[in-house]
Amino acid sequence: MAAFWQIASAFMAIAFALGAALRLVRRPRWNIVVLLAQIILVPEAALVVAVLHPGPIPDANRLLAVVAVGGGAAFGAMGWSLYQRRLMRRPLVPIAVVNRQHLAAMVSRLLVVVMISGFLFTFAPGFAVANLLLNAAWLALWIPRRWRRVDFEVTDDIQAPLPAVFAASIDTSRWNDVRDGSVVVEPPGSLKVGSRIVRRQQLPLLEPNPKMAGFLESWSVVTSVEPDRGYTVELMGSPTATAGVDLVDAAGRTRVRSWSRGMLTLRDAAAGLYFELPNAVAIRKAEMRKSVERLKQSVEAAPNQ
Repeated sequence: MAAFWQIASAFMAIAFALGAALRLVRRPRWNIVVLLAQIILVPEAALVVAVLHPGPIPDANRLLAVVAVGGGAAFGAMGWSLYQRRLMRRPLVPIAVVNRQHLAAMVSRLLVVVMISGFLFTFAPGFAVANLLLNAAWLALWIPRRWRRVDFEVTDDIQAPLPAVFAASIDTSRWNDVRDGSVVVEPPGSLKVGSRIVRRQQLPLLEPNPKMAGFLESWSVVTSVEPDRGYTVELMGSPTATAGVDLVDAAGRTRVRSWSRGMLTLRDAAAGLYFELPNAVAIRKAEMRKSVERLKQSVEAAPNQ
């Protein structure tokens, strides 16, 4: 029996290593590295030790309990995650669906960690405790908000007086001409406090995936409008996510500052999406810069400028 367990441990260790390598080759991204580290790193070490220094054989009853309880919960959560992921294949997906999919993926990941730790406890309790502690420490690392802030902006000068630029920037009838995707503002006309903005824009994918949704729908509300100074909007349901436009007179010209401030959720940061931020921010900044440039062209081309 001891020899059989030693062979089984060697087989699992090799299978885990090959599976991780194949996953990284297919999707060489940081969030995949984090996923594999969370669920494979410690178990791989435990299995290698079990092969080189055979210890106690797992108790069959304990293994059955782990499979029945931990495995059932983990696979149930993975089913929920897959269902949410299928919803992401619709042509138009509300941002709430994206958030639920991320939550489902994180819950399933944590339950898999617990299940694997239960498996390790049957033959290597020290590694089981280490697996739980390391994953808890990784989660705790992202609790401070300063690690998760996402702020970026673009600036440009428009050769037009400040009142003209302000009037153009809050004229929502222009927005579909200067912004990517489509924008619907209620009530229509000039932007005002309380205006609701429905924006549908291409989902920012970090890698091509034809199975994912084409467009993301988000709802925002205008929280402030200051004449000749700018405006601020807030993502509905997420008060930490704000954006806006600030205008400053610059010797007859107008300096436009388009900005965005947000906070990566704890679950997304712990899932490794923090390391994908540079690419995601670059995509959003390019879109923002394009919008400012279109506004500039529109205002400077007006007959009265």
